[in-house]
Amino acid sequence: MTLNDKVIGCFNVTKQADNSDVYYFGLTPILKADSSFYLIRNSKKSYKKLSELPDGFKIGLIIDYEYGDMYETHKSRFKESRVSSQKQIIQMLDLGRIDGAIMFDKVAKYTLMKMKKNINLISKKFLVHTSDIYVAFNKSNPKSRALAKLLDKGLALLKKNGDYKKIFSHKID
Repeated sequence: MTLNDKVIGCFNVTKQADNSDVYYFGLTPILKADSSFYLIRNSKKSYKKLSELPDGFKIGLIIDYEYGDMYETHKSRFKESRVSSQKQIIQMLDLGRIDGAIMFDKVAKYTLMKMKKNINLISKKFLVHTSDIYVAFNKSNPKSRALAKLLDKGLALLKKNGDYKKIFSHKID
């Protein structure tokens, strides 16, 4: 919708090489989010980085999410299953329909809790990417630069007065 100028901006976008030419980003990310590579807990595999995954590896991902430039380097070797929720990814891992997955750590933890699944059902193997999460603005809209600057100003104020830290102090454990 942002690309089609139906909305001027969208939340939860990782700035990376493949989208910087279509979106305008402010200077300040809204938050940082770690995404890691996961296997089902009982897996005997021991991967330490994306380059160790074999060609044809069946990997679960979220539709339209970005997973960083390193993933982009290797993704042509994998068989992607893109779904709309991390719940679906966890179910696919549990049923053996995919070999592994990349999930945002806090969302994976929260999803397991909501599913009433043991946190030990999946095993985090390595960090794939720490994403700076932004509001992405339509690059062709003349208001985008001004709105991005206002957002940066607002984020700076939230950080200065301590409200930003309060907002993100809730832990999911």
